[in-house]
Amino acid sequence: MKKKSCLLVSILLILALLTGNIAVFADIQQDYRNECLKKLNDYFSFYLNDKYEYMSQVKLDKELFRNEISTMNFSINPNLKEGYAEYGKNTLTGSYDMVLREDPLKSDTTTLRQAIFHETIHRLEDINGDFSVASRTPAYDERNTEYMQHLLQEVGRKLMQIEDLARKGAGESSITAQIKEMHAIFGSFRNNSTYFPNSVDMEKWFGFKFDLNAIEENYIKNSKYSILRKLFAENKYKPAAAIPASSSENGYWVLKNVEKNIGDSVSDGHVKANPAIKRTSYQIAPGSGAMSTAIDWFGDEITVVSSHTFYIPTTLTSGQTAVITLGAADGGSSISSAYISHSTSVNMWINHGGSWTPYGNGGTASTEAFVTQDNPDPMLMRTDKIIEFIVPGKADAFTAHFTIQGGSAPGPMVINYDYVFVENITQASNKDYKAGYEGLSPWAAPVVNEAIADKLTTEKVLTDFTSPITREQFCELAVLLYEKMSNAKAALPASNPFSDTTNPEILKAANLGIVGGVGSGKFAPGNNVTRQEISVMLMRILKNIKPAIPAAAEFKSKFQDTGSVDSWALDAVKFMNANDVVTGSNVNGASYINPKGNTTKEQAIAMVLRIYKKFK
Repeated sequence: MKKKSCLLVSILLILALLTGNIAVFADIQQDYRNECLKKLNDYFSFYLNDKYEYMSQVKLDKELFRNEISTMNFSINPNLKEGYAEYGKNTLTGSYDMVLREDPLKSDTTTLRQAIFHETIHRLEDINGDFSVASRTPAYDERNTEYMQHLLQEVGRKLMQIEDLARKGAGESSITAQIKEMHAIFGSFRNNSTYFPNSVDMEKWFGFKFDLNAIEENYIKNSKYSILRKLFAENKYKPAAAIPASSSENGYWVLKNVEKNIGDSVSDGHVKANPAIKRTSYQIAPGSGAMSTAIDWFGDEITVVSSHTFYIPTTLTSGQTAVITLGAADGGSSISSAYISHSTSVNMWINHGGSWTPYGNGGTASTEAFVTQDNPDPMLMRTDKIIEFIVPGKADAFTAHFTIQGGSAPGPMVINYDYVFVENITQASNKDYKAGYEGLSPWAAPVVNEAIADKLTTEKVLTDFTSPITREQFCELAVLLYEKMSNAKAALPASNPFSDTTNPEILKAANLGIVGGVGSGKFAPGNNVTRQEISVMLMRILKNIKPAIPAAAEFKSKFQDTGSVDSWALDAVKFMNANDVVTGSNVNGASYINPKGNTTKEQAIAMVLRIYKKFK
């Protein structure tokens, strides 16, 4: 366990100063450093050397660890009650010191090697700004150290055991049993809900990457052990959560629904049952949520607010590694000091045959802060967390549950992201889409197929064709259209102007000036798009590529509702109608342009294709 001070080392240094034994102290420190470096090198050589052939796929910046140990001071305390080592900042010298239960000059145990590696990880985490400082929970503190150490030791030992069995000519059943056990170990830690390892930061901070698939590919390619090549190639032993979609399960998951989970969320009854709670309100939107709670704080009423962000793609491709980002921020106002904390968490579930089971790697982004009268409404602290998981193959349903929870609130608010699986449809397949498939209209079927052939569509719009297209979905089409017509790649902005999306296609569209936000730093990616809004966006694409194109035009027909077109969109709507991009509809013999009506996916695809064919 980490400690923020190291009293023993401080005392030793003071005694050294008083007795004049500075040189002796320095000498013993150098001896300790040298011995600890040797033990660290032994640890690395056992798990990361050439003899451990296929562990070469494990990456670790070993020099980073060696350099850190070379700057530390060490002392011995055989009475450590927790763990075999601890480190902390020496208040006298300002250096970071490590206390060991065993004397490295006299002991040479595996436990001591592990302890040195373990505590050095903690030190390097704090240098890089690990979020465990904010969480103050033992499990959170240990997540990266346990993950790295566990994979190197437990999975590593299994790999060596498997190779040893192959070397000795063991049968398939014996080796397969060990392979299954190895995957169970790997899966249990990768999907562990307590430690929830952050593989992105581990690679960034420590150079640590453990790619079990890459390791197994080496066995498949290598001719040394034919039995291992055969067993790893068969892929029969992997747990369901790690199996990429097979060729018979090609497809992807499409987000169908985002709503509050009534059964799991806080209710009015919870509020009334807590006399300290004056009132509580929650707001949700696709990708974000907010909570405000007024509480009686020892006779004073204070208001605590928090904002929560969570981004998950609207389309998930089976077998790929997907990323969810979580964020939570605290702020508030009060007339007296109040300690507040909030968290955003996600847990994923998959349904097979009507039965729901946990899936993937859940995690939590937490905040803790004080709210005082001097800080009336600040964003005091923000934490973000990235969660990775392998997208499942075909199943009956897939759901991500996002939970907003605050220490001052009477209960959580749970938001469901519900996905449905779409089979055997990929952009590359150029599938012949038939009328009626996913509601595809007869007039739109040839249009959709032509747009697919011209690579002007995305997987997100090739389903549920008569549902309204969202701002996010149309931005992706708009960027495709721009790149196709300009023969240039759209660039990302220097920074993200929006707090509710990280979709790079949205950011590219904003950078091009095709689309803007909705105010207050929001983009509202899940909002529907009207016909006049699409007209304006298409006009901006054209002006971006062909600045000299004349924008002046008039309606081709007499529409009953031209007066309802907003002034900022009028020129664009006229131009699109004059060029047969946006057409009207006939109702009881009268024509309507319907500028503020939602645009369906098939209509949006048709508009994009018409622009491309006419102005390319």
